[in-house]
Order: sequence, then structure tokens, then C-alpha cells
Amino acid sequence: VAEMSVAMAQSPLPPPEGRHAVGRTQIHWVDGSRREIVVWIWYPAKVTANAVPAEWMPGKWGEGLHVGSSDLSSIKSHAYTDAAIEPASRPYSVLLFAPGANQIPLDYSTILEDVASHGYVVAGVTSPEFARVIVLADGRLISGPVPRGFRGSIGATSSIISKDLSFALTRLLTVD
Repeated sequence: VAEMSVAMAQSPLPPPEGRHAVGRTQIHWVDGSRREIVVWIWYPAKVTANAVPAEWMPGKWGEGLHVGSSDLSSIKSHAYTDAAIEPASRPYSVLLFAPGANQIPLDYSTILEDVASHGYVVAGVTSPEFARVIVLADGRLISGPVPRGFRGSIGATSSIISKDLSFALTRLLTVD
């Protein structure tokens, strides 16, 4: 617990206020009829004493968002990469999260970590058409200066996001 307090003090991001430590993992799913989506999952975690906080924008995600001379890899979150899920007496409630246009779930890390710290599992879905950057399973970084999905109507945009959320929910039901 002391190590966790030191790590929290080193991050410029506000710490979660709930009673649970927070884990974070990344999953790539391919919808055979459509394309790949990336899902970031925050959850109540059992953290070991030597655990190291995750990078806020890890690896190529940070490189794709690189702004000026900022090194985003130096910013730590309050979540722990692939930490064990904290055992619970009942199943955790799962919330699906779709970020705003031209955003990615990691932009909302502070909020999503806080929700998870209160005993929820939060799955942030990254839709390729609307994210300013996405890193696919094969390492390809795809970025765009404007939301690519807004070339169509609001109805078409809503349809794509709804399909991504539905697909993610279906896949989440198979995760242990």
C-alpha cells in the first residue's frame, strides 16, 4: 500500500477516489464482417507490492498523440497494466464507454479509473473511424487530423458506434 501511495504522488493525474486499486488491460477484437476494434478495460484490481503504474498513453498510442516536445510515456496513470482482478463476492457491473469524436478511451483515464475504483468494470471502445489515433494488434498506427467518421450523416455515425458497442458487449460476455 505504501508503494501505491508513492506511485499516486508521482502522477500529475488526479487519483481515483474509490476503495479499489485499478487494473487496465487492452484487447483487440476483429469483427469478421467489419474490422478491428480496440477495447481498453479498467477494473477493480488486486495489486502486488512491486506493481508499477501503467503509462497514461502507452507505446505507440503516445507516439501517435505526440505533441511538441512532450514525452507522454513519462506520464503515469493510477491503473496497473494487466493486474489480477480483485476477487468479489458478486459479479462486477460492466459499463460500456464510447469516447467523444476524435477522442480515445485513454483520454478519459482519470474518469474511468475513478469509476473502476468504485467497483465497476469499464470497457472503453475505440472505433477506428472516430479516433484520432488507433494502434492495431499488428502494431500499425492509424491516425487522422479530423474525425474520419463525420463524412457521413449523424445516423450513419450512430450506426457505426452502436455496432462497435454491440460487438464489444457480445465479446465481453465471453471474457472470464
